[in-house]
Amino acid sequence: MFHKNMIAFGSFVVFTASTAAYAADPVAAQDAKEPASQAVESVDKNLEKNSDNQGLKNARQQVVKNKEKQAEKQAGHQTHGEHKEKGGEGKR
Repeated sequence: MFHKNMIAFGSFVVFTASTAAYAADPVAAQDAKEPASQAVESVDKNLEKNSDNQGLKNARQQVVKNKEKQAEKQAGHQTHGEHKEKGGEGKR
């Protein structure tokens, strides 16, 4: 029982600390790299080292394609406020 309580307390402390850190500097969290951008950079670094690697070339094409799809998807989404302004009720 003691171990379960210590694990629960430790989890609570970590969660509280991470929430406080985010609240203290939300701009830094917004400036964090997007995973797709980070993936492109990573593949590019590996391509510099191994420029003849066909697998890396394919990976870069796929990552760029996925990044473009993600950007299109994000552009197509409305915020909740925009949806309400247009009179949308949504599915229930």
